Amino acid sequence: MIEKNYETVLRLLKDNEYEFDHPDAMDNYLKWGFIKKDIVGEEQLQVLELVSVNIQKGEFNVLCENLLEIPLSYKKEKKFFELNDLFFSTTEEALIWLNSENGRSWFKTGDFKLIATEENGVIKGSLFKNFILNKRIEFFNQVKDSNKVYKAKILEKNRGGFIAIIDGVKTFLPGSLAAANKIIDFNDFIGKSVNVMIEDYLKDDKTFIVSNKKYISHIINEKIKNLEIGKLYFGKVTGTSKFSIFIEWDNFFTGLLHSSEMTEDEKLKFNNDFYQPGSDISFYIKQITDDNKIILTNKKEENKNITIEDFKNKFEKSYLEGEIFNITDYGTFVKFNYENDSFVGLLYYKDYTNDFKPKIGDKLNLFINFVDIKTNKIYLKIKK
Repeated sequence: MIEKNYETVLRLLKDNEYEFDHPDAMDNYLKWGFIKKDIVGEEQLQVLELVSVNIQKGEFNVLCENLLEIPLSYKKEKKFFELNDLFFSTTEEALIWLNSENGRSWFKTGDFKLIATEENGVIKGSLFKNFILNKRIEFFNQVKDSNKVYKAKILEKNRGGFIAIIDGVKTFLPGSLAAANKIIDFNDFIGKSVNVMIEDYLKDDKTFIVSNKKYISHIINEKIKNLEIGKLYFGKVTGTSKFSIFIEWDNFFTGLLHSSEMTEDEKLKFNNDFYQPGSDISFYIKQITDDNKIILTNKKEENKNITIEDFKNKFEKSYLEGEIFNITDYGTFVKFNYENDSFVGLLYYKDYTNDFKPKIGDKLNLFINFVDIKTNKIYLKIKK
């Protein structure tokens, strides 16, 4: 062992890659395997190159900074290689590849570090342990300022949520944060991969909480630009109310289909409780509001008797009777029927009067303040 280390040192010195700090450095290296300092507890070391491979023992040696040569077991480091997209059927296959020119080049050109430990005079190292440590540090930073999206593979159900793994780190994905809407069957998620962002950290459990909903909020503004008004889409029913169906599609978007926007056949199905959570349904996008709420319809755009431009020319800056069909914390949505067709307008909360108390199904006259034909949005005011 000393002979091999001595030859390695001489080679490195000859190539002018390293210099010893003091006259005793060479002796220290040959005797103890280190130059500058002893390893106490754990230390993160930069890996310089692969030195040797022992297929019989299933081990390989790497040279680290300070000219410290550390043996590693492939069996213990298998996950590290897989996390770097290197998959092998057997340990022998892996070590043969490592001993090849490609394997040595991969190690030498890669930016790898390991955690070195000293136990009873024996120095051990772990690439995988260092990878997980740095990934956890990255996650801690993401708790403070989330800007990175991860792919989490769901392993199993756990306490109202899921255990999911991200780059070797186990995390907790609460059921309430695992999808855009309420989950119908938790078993459907087992084995799936979902996009998430880091939400929080549970100190007592030493576990990171991740969220698919946070990811959706992060990119909704860009994703929603790809939706097309009047295009036919297919989705799943996630729930129903007295007047509406809630629909999810592409595992991302959610929208509201009001009974007034259903064809006669669809309305008959709806009134007879045909649609249940999980039911398939087709629809068109009618409108996207300023805060990215998506209004759906079963009626084809081609069947419209009048256009939004016709509606603008006819009713802008005038009063029209409409029916309230949806109430949110930012305003009230009102449907206007005209010549066998319907249009949806929004009365913002800031424009409410003191005596205005909206109820779904109420009919009232509203002022058509502005019609934006580019976005199909109708802005309303209360009659004075």
